Amino acid sequence: MDSQPGLQLHHIALRASDPQQVASFYHTILELPELRRGHDAQGLYSIWLGIGGHAILMIERGDQKPTRNDGWEFVAFGIKGSESEYWRDRLTQHLVTIEGETDHTLYFRDPEGNRVGLSAYPDVLNAGLPLSRG
Repeated sequence: MDSQPGLQLHHIALRASDPQQVASFYHTILELPELRRGHDAQGLYSIWLGIGGHAILMIERGDQKPTRNDGWEFVAFGIKGSESEYWRDRLTQHLVTIEGETDHTLYFRDPEGNRVGLSAYPDVLNAGLPLSRG
């Protein structure tokens, strides 16, 4: 019997004009642990942060700001519904503006303007509730 291959998120690569500033944001605000740093002839090139022990956020120096397209809207990190107030308070304490909110997700921006979400939506999926925008 053949088993179907499974996929899981490996890493997210994020280009930043100032990798240290962006990594500090994700490390300090979202408590992502630093895993490693990379250097090249020009200095600090990348900082890797762990995401839940399974994936990596790779923040890499980019000389030009990436152009936006109609593809990726934002990246959302999963949280438990019971942790929503903790994260709301943490963002507020660090003067991060919550620019949008749904029943399950808080939206804000990192120092480079990338949209980020903290979402408890998997709680809904695990509870067997139907998917709807209602």
